[in-house]
Amino acid sequence: MQPHRLAVLDDVKLVEFRGMQAEDRVLIVLEADRQVPFPIRRVFNVHAQRAGLIGGHHAHYLCQQFLVCVHGACEVMVAAELDEQRRFTLDRPDLGLWIPASLWSDQRYLTADTVLMVLCDQPYDAKDYLRDPAEYTRYRRSGSALA
Repeated sequence: MQPHRLAVLDDVKLVEFRGMQAEDRVLIVLEADRQVPFPIRRVFNVHAQRAGLIGGHHAHYLCQQFLVCVHGACEVMVAAELDEQRRFTLDRPDLGLWIPASLWSDQRYLTADTVLMVLCDQPYDAKDYLRDPAEYTRYRRSGSALA
């Protein structure tokens, strides 16, 4: 693995995609390397059982994520340094948030029926997670990420 630059908050992108309207429905299409800015290797859904649930609370060394709230509402906090944060609200299925690797993220589920779909460019690997805030801070201060 080669080192590369760490992502910054300006790398996070809110992506709006066009739904195709029909008489009684809307079709929303997500394609790898089009609306989703990377090849998709893993997809999972988080279905909140209560409002106020907090998820995420980690970063990834390699994995990029693209978040879409397919039902309900979710507030996403993204941080480069833990005291440098931006918040995004995902509350419609035609809006996604691209979070590059090396950024910390939390999700707060605003309604009990929220369903958040997460598309990833990597398969699951427990070693890819940075879950400890102190370890994350040391990683960011090292100045380079792994590729």
